[in-house]
Amino acid sequence: MSLASLFAHYTPVMANIGLLSLVAWMFSFRNRRFRPLNHGEGALSRVNLGLLFGTAAILVMLIPFQLREGVFADTRGVLLLAAGLIGGWLSALVSALMAAGIRYLMGGEGAFAGVLYICVFAATGVAAHRYWLSRHRFQFRVWQVLALCVAATLLSLSSVLLLPEALRYPVFIELYPPILIANTAGAVVLAGFLAWEDKRQQIYGELETSQRALKHNELVLRGVLDSMPAQVALVDNQGVVKYVNSAWERFEPASKTPEQGHYLGVNYLDVCRLNLGEPDYEAASQVLKGMEKLLGPEAEPFEQIYPCHSPSQQRWFKLIANPVSGVPGVSAVTLHLEVTELILAQMDLEREKERAESANVAKTLFLSSMSHELTTPLHSILGFAQLLSGSKEIKTSPRQRESLQQILDAGKTLLELVTDVLDFSKIELGKDHPRMESVPLGSVIDNSVGLIRYEIMRRNIQLKVDTGACDSLMVRTDPRRLRQVLVNLLTNAIKYSPDDAQIRLSCRKQGDSFIRILVKDHGMGIPAHRQQEVFEPFSRVGKETGNIQGSGIGLTIARRMMESMGGTIDFDSREGEGSCFWIDVPCQVEQRLEV
Repeated sequence: MSLASLFAHYTPVMANIGLLSLVAWMFSFRNRRFRPLNHGEGALSRVNLGLLFGTAAILVMLIPFQLREGVFADTRGVLLLAAGLIGGWLSALVSALMAAGIRYLMGGEGAFAGVLYICVFAATGVAAHRYWLSRHRFQFRVWQVLALCVAATLLSLSSVLLLPEALRYPVFIELYPPILIANTAGAVVLAGFLAWEDKRQQIYGELETSQRALKHNELVLRGVLDSMPAQVALVDNQGVVKYVNSAWERFEPASKTPEQGHYLGVNYLDVCRLNLGEPDYEAASQVLKGMEKLLGPEAEPFEQIYPCHSPSQQRWFKLIANPVSGVPGVSAVTLHLEVTELILAQMDLEREKERAESANVAKTLFLSSMSHELTTPLHSILGFAQLLSGSKEIKTSPRQRESLQQILDAGKTLLELVTDVLDFSKIELGKDHPRMESVPLGSVIDNSVGLIRYEIMRRNIQLKVDTGACDSLMVRTDPRRLRQVLVNLLTNAIKYSPDDAQIRLSCRKQGDSFIRILVKDHGMGIPAHRQQEVFEPFSRVGKETGNIQGSGIGLTIARRMMESMGGTIDFDSREGEGSCFWIDVPCQVEQRLEV
């Protein structure tokens, strides 16, 4: 065969390949993803795809490479394979019916073989379509389409059996080599175009998905910011406002002047500088300094409460500013939360507190000034009652003596109460300053025990004093105040202990700087949920209605006195088992008294 005849023989092959390239380019031009249609696609889309491939198959049959009249070949098989591969059985059926009908109408000895050839390629495409859909891994890879095309071409050899026996060998020798070449080249071209378009559409789809997600996130963020009652603004590294929420936009029309509003695109720092000339200079200066640090290299967040009064009302806002990282064009976020009600409530509370403190000072001054007027009549009552009860010249009946004793007991109780209240008022006024001196601890303890000796004997209570070597230690204290504290602790222990009980007074070194004096009783104890009230003024921890007398401020005074002398007081108590109160008294450098 000459070169010219060979060229003429393979010209239809080249024409078929060119037509396949044109079809692939048309698919790309339509800008769609060429994946196998899934069950979500409509039947109309599949039919349209079948019509497209069927029309292309008819076109390639118009430029065949022909052996004799009615016996020819072309690349229609590649198109039918693509129809089944992309659109499934419906697309393959439509395109196969079109191509097979036209081939049958073209007639000739190879009509039935041509129809079978069409069916083999369409069926191969449908089988591959169903297989890849079941694996959920379909992609247009060139080698896969090429392998399918070669397999379908080999399977189509069965169509030769439908030819007359005399034509079988010539067809196999003369037509199948160009068919195989054309199908292979056409498959490569078509699959290459489809794979490129598939990848491009995949990237485009991912980009579109990302844009939709970005748009959704933007809408969510804007919705969240707009739903906030606080005014929010985003600023860049120069302080220019890039975004404000709806609360900020609603707030701005109420501003004093347009120049004082923080509008979109306005420099936040310039607005702060503009307000430096206002009466609220200090607040504007603090905000400006904070924003400059926030937008500077330090990126230091800050908070500031500042006034922003309008002509009709007073308003205060709390500014919370934080740095923002990872957002192009945004360096900081500012949140302005109105705290007017809180500030006004605090101002009312301060005024009420000042009024209460003034009233308390007036009360304390009154009590302090009335000390003589309160105690003198009591001393007179107690003096006359003692004279009457102890006089041998005045005869009194048992009933009268009982009444005199009740007067004495009630008078002593009232005197203790008045004395406690006066001491408390003096401490509150700061008039009762401690007179610190060095005294032997033993003498203070002995004096304190002596003062409550009568009450111990009356109640038949055993007081065990175990001070050991602490008696000879020197302490730095006000002996009168320390004695008053010890008497208060011992008196409370006697009050809240049953008759014939035991009370223990002991002391020990507490480190190098303090001596701890402990008073332990076995009385009723203090409930755990009431122990925080022990040192509160006028609190008797649930014993207000009992028959035990007291003012409820003795321990409050004791605590204030110990703190003024540099010491402490505390306790441990269990309900039903008793209490142990202790005081820590500052001591001097250890020394012993020489007798």
